[in-house]
Order: sequence, then C-alpha cells, then structure tokens
Amino acid sequence: MIKNCDCKARILVVDDTDFNVLAVKLMIKENFMLDIEEAPNGKIGYEMFKEGFDKPCGCEDRAYKLVFMDIQMPIMGGVESGTLINNLIKSDLEAQKAKKKLVRSNVASLRGQESMM
Repeated sequence: MIKNCDCKARILVVDDTDFNVLAVKLMIKENFMLDIEEAPNGKIGYEMFKEGFDKPCGCEDRAYKLVFMDIQMPIMGGVESGTLINNLIKSDLEAQKAKKKLVRSNVASLRGQESMM
C-alpha cells in the first residue's frame, strides 16, 4: 500500500522536567530509529496527539506510536491528558466498528434481495 501523506512513526514525551525529557530521549534514540517530539505539559501533549490523530489521511502513522507521560505537571497532568487521549482513540475505534457493521448490514440486505428475485 502506498502512502499519500508525509506521516512517519514518532514518539511523544510529555514532561515538565527537562532532565526527564532528555533521559527518555537518549534511551529512545539509542534503541530506536524514531522521531521524538516533546511537550511541556499534558494540555499541549493532548493537543499534539489530537492534531496528528485528526489528519485526514487516516494512516497508522498519523498519531504517535508511543507516548511517555509524566503524571504530575502544571496546567494539565498526565492522568487527565491520558484519559482524553484514550477517549479519542476509543471514539475512533467505535466509529470504525460502526462503519463495518453498516457495510455488513448492506451486504446482508443485498443477499436477501437476491433470494427474492
């Protein structure tokens, strides 16, 4: 499958402590060949995740592959931000399931019509 977008695998580090961000980035760069982006608090981290997640291409690399999140941060902590991210993912999965059910029901309807002919 050919990608028609510029998305690439990325990791997001959300932490308000520079040392923690640096430590995680060094460990990741040493072991993986992925781009690393950072956010200083959960609000910005959530907004960055949502921006990628909402890209119209729908490819699997549009959102971050992994998010490292501190729990206690100013503005918005990791628990609240993580909950928002999980809700975003869950709503997308439910939308995909609904589309699949719709297609199945349409196919079932067509099959029923064939037997009537």
